[in-house]
Amino acid sequence: VVHELALAAKLQPPTILQADLVGTTDEQVETLKQVVQQTKVVLTCSGPFEKYGQTLLKLCAECGIHYADITGESDFVRTMISEHDLTAQQSGAVI
Repeated sequence: VVHELALAAKLQPPTILQADLVGTTDEQVETLKQVVQQTKVVLTCSGPFEKYGQTLLKLCAECGIHYADITGESDFVRTMISEHDLTAQQSGAVI
């Protein structure tokens, strides 16, 4: 137990990465992509998804990262399936 406590005391908190979800510039999109690529699953609970989810979902589909959200925006869901389902299937992402 003492050994485990000593190890826990040495652990550093994880670095918190920040990225703009809208991604209005190529630099912002690249930063968001770097964050996405460090994950296995992206779960987002911040809407409206029509505004904040499009770039994030697209990057997940391209990078093979699983994506889930809590949207109730049916137009958003239909559009994202239409635009990114094939890419997600090819990359192995589950959207």
